[in-house]
Amino acid sequence: MKMAESGRIARAEEALHTEVEGSVVILHSGDGIYYQLDGVAVRVWELLAEPMTFESLLAALLSEFEVEPERCRSDLASLLEELEAHRLVVPGGGALTAAGGKGDGGD
Repeated sequence: MKMAESGRIARAEEALHTEVEGSVVILHSGDGIYYQLDGVAVRVWELLAEPMTFESLLAALLSEFEVEPERCRSDLASLLEELEAHRLVVPGGGALTAAGGKGDGGD
């Protein structure tokens, strides 16, 4: 997965979400399609409230769940690929829009 190797990962601005009975329902405002996340995917979405690297996400999941590292890495990569394909997450996450008016200051 290219995103996993490219630095930070962030929720897309167009991905509006709400929690419903232990799941997260996401609406992509650009295409009007709803998506639902369950289980560990909900925790990944929560962690992405702030842009994170793939390795940081992986470390957080490994500290919270009993899972083999290789399995966790593979499942996380697959989930992020799917979220990226639906334009719910984007690579980078360092630059905010002009409305946000704030960058991370790091080069």
